[in-house]
Amino acid sequence: MGKGSRRFVQHSKDVVTQHSLKIPYRMTYAEAEARKLERSNVLKEGGL
Repeated sequence: MGKGSRRFVQHSKDVVTQHSLKIPYRMTYAEAEARKLERSNVLKEGGL
């Protein structure tokens, strides 16, 4: 069981990292949504 718990700890770290990329610390939800829309527009136009 010791090895299995390490997997869950790493998974939790990855989930927190992904969440912080979507909604950075000290950013309101509205700002995060606006940023998300900007990024989706750039991707649709062939940027990044």
